[in-house]
Amino acid sequence: MATIYVPELQVESVNVGTTSVSNPSLFVLEIGGVLYGDQYTDSTATYSRTVFCTFDSASSMVKLTCISVAIRATCPALSLSNVKVYIIG
Repeated sequence: MATIYVPELQVESVNVGTTSVSNPSLFVLEIGGVLYGDQYTDSTATYSRTVFCTFDSASSMVKLTCISVAIRATCPALSLSNVKVYIIG
């Protein structure tokens, strides 16, 4: 019999601060000294993870959001160091 894997989805967000830019048009991530356009993606044959920024206009809060999808196994923990968010308004 064939094996069918049921993907597991996990979404997590962390506040990284507020901005005075009322309607940011672009976020750029810097992780460990490397620039990553508007998102950082880590993907293997068993999972896919995307880290990107979101903006809450009501509170002017910038959040780092991670969407992980595990296909055949659990998605391992991710530890990012020296994360900077650049806001282009």
